[in-house]
Amino acid sequence: MPWYLPDWLTGYDAENARRAAEADARLRALNAQRYGGTPLEQQVRRNYEAQGEITVTDQRAAITDAFRQELNARADAIVGTPVRTLGETLVQILGAAVRAIPPALWLLAAAAAFIYLRPWRR
Repeated sequence: MPWYLPDWLTGYDAENARRAAEADARLRALNAQRYGGTPLEQQVRRNYEAQGEITVTDQRAAITDAFRQELNARADAIVGTPVRTLGETLVQILGAAVRAIPPALWLLAAAAAFIYLRPWRR
């Protein structure tokens, strides 16, 4: 059995879902009375069959999925934006520091590191 968020958190209303199912059943009965035996009745029946049955479990699953998606999007907006901003700022600062050092000093530092570390020796 899948796990669902509590109804008070998602806003799911079981009583309203029950009333909707009853109204749908009454509408089907009225359509059968009013359009029974006509080509329109056949079209209405095909439309109902094409919709498929929506159960309480399907409703709860749809509400829970939508809630989780929105929660994740909002959490990403709250947490992700500052983290991205901080990362971009650090990259800009480091990039500016690297660009501030002349290329000749980079070459000199690379040569000094090569001599100091002596890769040809163990």
